[in-house]
Formats: sequence, C-alpha cells, structure tokens
Amino acid sequence: MGRFIINGGIPLRGEVAVSGAKNSALPLLAACLLTEEEVVLHNCPRIGDVFSMQGILEKLGAHVRFSGNTICVAAKEIETVAMPEKLSKKIRSSIFLLGSMLGRMRRAVFQYPGGCEIGARPIDQHLDALRKLGVGIEEEMDTIHCRTEALRGAHIRLSYPSVGATENAILAAMLAEGTTTIENAAREPEIVDLQNLLLAMGGKIRGAGNSRIVIEGVSRLHGAEHTCIPDRIEAGTFLAAAAVTRGELHLLSVNPGDVRGTIDILRGAGARIREEEDSLWIRVGGRLEPFHLTTNPYPDFPTDMQAQMCVVAALSNGVSRITETVFENRMRHIDELKKAGAEAEVKGHSAFISGVYSLHPADFTATDLRGGAALVLAALAAQGQSTVSRIEYIDRGYEALEYKLSSLGADIRREC
Repeated sequence: MGRFIINGGIPLRGEVAVSGAKNSALPLLAACLLTEEEVVLHNCPRIGDVFSMQGILEKLGAHVRFSGNTICVAAKEIETVAMPEKLSKKIRSSIFLLGSMLGRMRRAVFQYPGGCEIGARPIDQHLDALRKLGVGIEEEMDTIHCRTEALRGAHIRLSYPSVGATENAILAAMLAEGTTTIENAAREPEIVDLQNLLLAMGGKIRGAGNSRIVIEGVSRLHGAEHTCIPDRIEAGTFLAAAAVTRGELHLLSVNPGDVRGTIDILRGAGARIREEEDSLWIRVGGRLEPFHLTTNPYPDFPTDMQAQMCVVAALSNGVSRITETVFENRMRHIDELKKAGAEAEVKGHSAFISGVYSLHPADFTATDLRGGAALVLAALAAQGQSTVSRIEYIDRGYEALEYKLSSLGADIRREC
C-alpha cells in the first residue's frame, strides 16, 4: 500500500500519450476464452486490473504472454470451470468471464465479483440475460453455479443499459444456437471495441454503439489480432489535470469523440480546447466558470469522470452542481477534498461546490479508483506538499501515472 508524494502548484505542460482503455481491455481479454486459438491484443494497458485478469486466465488454464503493451492469450485447454476466488474478488470485471466460460465450457462456478466500493452493483441483469439464453443458475452462499446443456439465442431486454450485462450477454451469445437480440443495450465505445474483436474472430454481430445489438451464433471462433481503443477516462483525467493546474497539454492517441462529455463541460466553462483526428489540445490560463453536470450512461457524461470534475469545480469561479445518478456511494472523495479547503456540500445525489481560488496541501486517502485520481489532481493543484495514500486503487486503472505526470512537469514520486 504505497503513496504518492506531490509538491503541487506547478502548471502541467507538454504532450502525453493516452494508454489503452481499461474498460475495453478487460472484456476483450474475457473474449479470448471463446476460442482455442491465440488472440493478440495490442495497446493493452499495464494496470492492476489487467494483471488480475491475466492471473485469472492463467488459473483457468490459458497461456498468457504480456510484452510491452501487447498481450497474447492462447486458451487451447480450459482446465477448470471454477474461477479463482481471491483474484475474482479483486476486480469487478471478473464477471465478464462468466459469459465466455458458458459459451466455451457450458459450465462456470464463480463468486460475487469485487472492485471499488462505490455503491450497489447488482449482477441481476447479467444472470437474467444468461437465464434467457438457457443457463441454469444456483446460488450457494456467495458462490454461483451455472450450467447449460446448450445455449440458445433469445430476445433480451435490459431494464438498464448496463455495460457489463451487455458485454456478458454478447459473449455468451456468440457460440449459442440461433439469433440473440439485446434491447436497451449499453452504447459505450468499449462495446463497439468488443464487437470489432469478435468480428475479427469470425463472429456475427452488429449494432454495437446503438441500443439494439443482434448476434447470430456461430459454431466456433478463431484467433485474431486487435488493437484496444484509447482510454477515454484517462484522456478526461488529463484534461481535468490541465484545468486544475492551469496548464497546457497536448494529448496524443485519443479519440476526441469518445471524450465528448468532458470536452463540452470544460469548453463551456472557459477552457480552450482544440480537437484533431487523434489528439486534443487544452489550454487553461485562469479560473474556469462554474458548471452543472449529471452523470448518465453514454453518450451522456460518464460517472467515471465525476470525481475529477469535482476538483475542477472546487477551483472554479462560482458554485457548481454535480449530480451522480449511476452509483449512490460515489462521492466519498468530497470529504477528502475538504481537507484541502474545498467548499462543498452533498445533498442527496448532488454535490454543490463553491469554487475557491486555491487549495492547500493535505494528506489524502484514496477509497476508490476514480476518486483516487481526483485526489492526485487536488494535490497537483495545491500549493505545497501533499500525500495520496492507498494508491493501489489508482494503479488498477492508470498506467504509469506518476511517470506521465512527471514528464509534464509535475513533482511527484511514489513511496512504497
């Protein structure tokens, strides 16, 4: 359990390349179980959650090679249908393996997944979708046993456009008999990325990026090579870092359209942002204007950027309102920000934040991934030395964060 020591008050300047998307790499790795042949994924981020997923795949019997940002998975034989409990409970995304294992092995045994404690994240929609595909499910304490003689295509309508439930239903349906239709599907770019890998593997799927996805089951999938999309949340985090330090950054390897919600809020608040085909420029010379935002499923503002924008609001020139509709327990970072002099009050699902001219140093403790990133931003903005503890949360989703920030002029070091 390490910490960052940060001497803040330095405007960030320079260019930085955005890593591959955490929220794309994990379901892509799960999809590798659907074939006996090797799947090669480029631009895969070297982050804690990916290492945990690698460990789970290896425990299941897959051979995994991770070199640089390329990961190769060969799941010729699956040695067990029981997912390793310790690793599975470390990351929420372990549940993506459920659809793949049922597609490949017709059986799976797993425990309720882990991850950040940001609110109730029930897996009911995952299990309901699998039941419609013909899976029998029995629960025993915190262990779930799944079995099917044959997966069969079905019409699935999600009550909420859950990204995870959409991806699990897709993975299970790929090797099912017949056609599966998913209505009210999640529309995130990561769903499109998963579709593109599955098409490269010989799957028949269309509609990703829209609310209706159609999968025609096939008898087998083959190996493929695929490049993971850039991480839109990392890109948004660096945009917010430029805003709070009043700096100027050039973000490379980014899809501006995927970051639209964050760009629009910052631009509306006064940030100067220029979009190019695969890069972004941002310049912030002073305090931004206050803003209102509400988190919602894509293409609306992402819940994963809510905490970072709270720091931007804390330094704005007025009162901002930030409303969280996705997770009910995702504002624990507000109390931490108050340590640095932020003026904020949480009422119901909204935070009302009165901007101050500057933050002062503090000893912060991260309680989740994105909240931890927000505390790093607060430390970068504060005049003086701050610490951010429990950075294992941050390592779950950001690749080499301290090195990237150092290259932009930040005074930051890791202490184990």
